[in-house]
Amino acid sequence: MTTELQPLPEKQTLSGFRNMLRIENSRWWNMRNILTQSVVWLAAVNFIVAMPLIVAPMIEDSPAILLELGVEIFMGVFSMVLAIGSVILLQGSLVGEKQSGTAAWILSNPISRTSYILSKLAANTGGIMFVGIILQGAVGYIILSYASGAALPIASYVTAMGLLALFTLF
Repeated sequence: MTTELQPLPEKQTLSGFRNMLRIENSRWWNMRNILTQSVVWLAAVNFIVAMPLIVAPMIEDSPAILLELGVEIFMGVFSMVLAIGSVILLQGSLVGEKQSGTAAWILSNPISRTSYILSKLAANTGGIMFVGIILQGAVGYIILSYASGAALPIASYVTAMGLLALFTLF
């Protein structure tokens, strides 16, 4: 029996990524979290958009001006709230685990720091895109279509949501 130390293979860049991604996705994709996030985003985005659109017809009778006002408010509020909310969610998950000591415990296992950060980024991006962009975009489409009295052009609206998703990713 030899008592010499055996060299370990060098740690791979993405070691443990699949397991961490599975754990992070399980935190996002449960019904309670989706409902909580949906209600919070609904209040933060669509409630703020709906209020001026309810009051605006009392002031202005022109549907074109009302639609322009609604789209400007929706895109402005939506982009700001989505950008700030995304940063808060991702930073909150990283800082929360660091403060509780979970991050140190996880990184003491055979997982790379790159895998740890990328798994959090990938899981939170998927959740934010679904809850923030798809669900809230659909509600916003309904609100804006109702306020204007006719359905908005769907292709233009989906393109705008795609640009908003790209903006949020950056």
